[in-house]
Amino acid sequence: MEAKTGIESRSITAKYFADVNEDGNIIGFYFNEIHGENIPITALAISFEEWQLYSVNANLYKLDGGLFREKTEAEIKDELAQQPPVPETIEQKVVRLEEENIEMMLALTEAYEVTVEQQTTLSAQLEAIEVLNSRLEALESRM
Repeated sequence: MEAKTGIESRSITAKYFADVNEDGNIIGFYFNEIHGENIPITALAISFEEWQLYSVNANLYKLDGGLFREKTEAEIKDELAQQPPVPETIEQKVVRLEEENIEMMLALTEAYEVTVEQQTTLSAQLEAIEVLNSRLEALESRM
């Protein structure tokens, strides 16, 4: 599946073309009956069979040394790793936000319970202080 360049890629019989970027990755396909004179000069002539093969999964093929070849598993993994993360769907975002809300409500409930417990302890301590102050006043009045 040798890629042709220059005048060969523009032969009258060529109908299908593939364009590649600087890394050799396929970035577009052209058909002379549709695109006419608007086919990029960098596009390479390919056969109908090659067009059928490459156009189904263009991301699996690349131009390397003048030939189109199937990418290695490592190349595909590297390309996937370099892509930005896929945005969340609305459903995924709803699930994530619901989980975050549950966690926040549990944290608020725990903080409320701790506050109530501390308030109860503080109230008991204040009552004890009042009792002690009353006893102290009673003792002082006897003296």
